[in-house]
Amino acid sequence: MASRAKRKTGRDLETAVEQEESLLQKVQSVLAKAGQVISNWDYSKDLISLRDALADEHLPDDQAILLDQMDRVAALSAARAKYNPV
Repeated sequence: MASRAKRKTGRDLETAVEQEESLLQKVQSVLAKAGQVISNWDYSKDLISLRDALADEHLPDDQAILLDQMDRVAALSAARAKYNPV
């Protein structure tokens, strides 16, 4: 049955490589744009919003959830600043 397998011609292989390179360029473009969006993220707005929500919240369980979220945002902000200084 191996003899029945269709063999790829040189042109078929060139076409496949061209398609893969085109796809790679698209992926790299999207990743570059995503990196710009992420690097411009303003964590201080998130922290202020969470602080305001914490001030309005009266249930201890909900306050704990907001504090945990604030910790995560602060840690994320610190990590981004360490590896991607502005």
